[in-house]
Amino acid sequence: MHRTRVPLCPVGAPPRTSLEQTVVDLIDDAPTESHVLQILMKAIQARMSLPRFLAQLAANRRVRHRGFVLRVTAIAEEGVESHLELEYRRRAERAHGLPRSVRQKWERIRGRWIRSDNWYPGFGVRVELDGELAHPGRATAQDLVRDNDVRLKLDEITLRYRWRHVWDSPCLVAGQVAAALRKRGWPDVPQPCSSGCVAPAVFASLTASGT
Repeated sequence: MHRTRVPLCPVGAPPRTSLEQTVVDLIDDAPTESHVLQILMKAIQARMSLPRFLAQLAANRRVRHRGFVLRVTAIAEEGVESHLELEYRRRAERAHGLPRSVRQKWERIRGRWIRSDNWYPGFGVRVELDGELAHPGRATAQDLVRDNDVRLKLDEITLRYRWRHVWDSPCLVAGQVAAALRKRGWPDVPQPCSSGCVAPAVFASLTASGT
C-alpha cells in the first residue's frame, strides 16, 4: 500500500488513478532526479499524454522535483525517447553548444529500414547510443553492419557511445563529436560547460594538423 500527498481523482471501473496522475505521485516520492528521469521515460514510452501530465502537475504545485520535471518534459516533447538520449542531449550536445541533431532518423539502405539515434544534417555525422540493457557491453552485429552501410553508402561518420561515456565523460564525448562535425564543415568550436571541461582540449587535439 502506498500513501500519497497528491490529491487523487480516480478514473475508470474499478476506480484507479490515471497514468498521468500516478506518474505525478511517483515523482513526488522519488528520492533523486535520476529516479525521476527513469519514471518519466518509462511513462513516455507507455504513451503517457504529456499535456494531461503537465495539467496534473500544474494542479499540484507542491510536488517534489517539480522544477526539474518541467525542464525535462520541455526536452521530452522534442522527441527524446530514452533516458540515455536525454542525457546525451543535456550533458554533451546542449551543454557544449553543439548543433542540434535530428533524432530517430529513418531511412532505407540496401532494401531495409534503419534508424539513427542522432543525425547532424549537413555534416554527415551520426551518434548512436547503446544502452547497457539493450546492448550489454558492445554493439550488436546488426549495429555494426548498419554503421558500415552508412559509411559505404552515404559516406557518413558514425560515433557510438554507451552509458558510462555519456554519464561519466560527457565533455570527452562532446569534444569527439565536435571534431567529427569540424571534419565535415562545422565552422564553430565546442563551448566549455565548466572550468574543468575537457571538450575544447579534446576537440583541439583531434583537429590539429600533424601528430
